[in-house]
Amino acid sequence: YQRRVHGKQWYQRRVHGKQWYQRRVHGKQWYQRRVHGKQWYQRRVHGGQGLATNATAAFGADAVMGEIKKEFEKNRDKINTDIDAIFEFKVSNGSDSVSWSIDLKKKEIYRGSSGKAGCTFSMADKDFVALFKKEADPMQLFMEQRLQMDGDMGLAMQFQSVLEAVEGK
Repeated sequence: YQRRVHGKQWYQRRVHGKQWYQRRVHGKQWYQRRVHGKQWYQRRVHGGQGLATNATAAFGADAVMGEIKKEFEKNRDKINTDIDAIFEFKVSNGSDSVSWSIDLKKKEIYRGSSGKAGCTFSMADKDFVALFKKEADPMQLFMEQRLQMDGDMGLAMQFQSVLEAVEGK
């Protein structure tokens, strides 16, 4: 009776379930996207064009910190700061995030978290790039809550001198 009244698709949906029905109505690609995720679907449909191969390839912070790291390694012997601290930067881009650390004790800059940072800065990727290219004022970013600071406020205030020492200025 139900099949006769509601039709064949209603009956098949009832017997086979909602996903079978949605696959039938929306097609195989919709079902594969639902099962495998959006990135898999975009790689399959668009051949991987325009997609990052890993989650961190889209960060401008990687390029900026790469340049700073090169300058730091050139001027490693000249760097003479009274601060023996670790500064950490947590940079987010949508749902992805990456950490960079400047370790003045060991005179290293590396990607990742040390877990022992004296001062941690958290911000969006575009704000990070603007800050290090000196296109944005750190105080303004802090007041607009686009730059969060965790840890020793005294170290945060000394960071500008640390950055100048790292860049060799």
